Amino acid sequence: MRARGSQLPGWRGWTPPVSLAAIDAARTAASRGGRVDALLRPFLAPGPQVYRITRAGIDRDRPLSIGMTKGNNSIAQRIIEHYRQPSRADPRVNTAIRNLQPGQILVQAARLTRQAMHPRRARNYEGWLQDRERPLLYDPNSTTFDEMALMRNN
Repeated sequence: MRARGSQLPGWRGWTPPVSLAAIDAARTAASRGGRVDALLRPFLAPGPQVYRITRAGIDRDRPLSIGMTKGNNSIAQRIIEHYRQPSRADPRVNTAIRNLQPGQILVQAARLTRQAMHPRRARNYEGWLQDRERPLLYDPNSTTFDEMALMRNN
């Protein structure tokens, strides 16, 4: 039996892990009007989304990082920023993944009941998951939440 309050409403777990290589290929296919596998569509959807990064063969017991997208970015855009754009990335995530091959970087999207949710609610899920899973790059005093996007949208 679960303890009361141990799970947020709407939490349905993580998608299966997919590699950054597969996400990048899906992004390219979508930009050319090609077909995108249903497993990869959550990574291309814009809006506030929560994701989890692990390194294949390295992170066995805990994920490397749990974060959320900014503004209308997709998970694919955010992961590519972490990997290829150090000036836009979380420096700790960039340092941990920049020397890996795209096939070694595994990403999962949070499966939440409400899509296109308000950034504050997505931030609640991000914080709850970070507290629950304690990723390797966990810092309880920081967040990837884009507060400026909230101010611009209100």
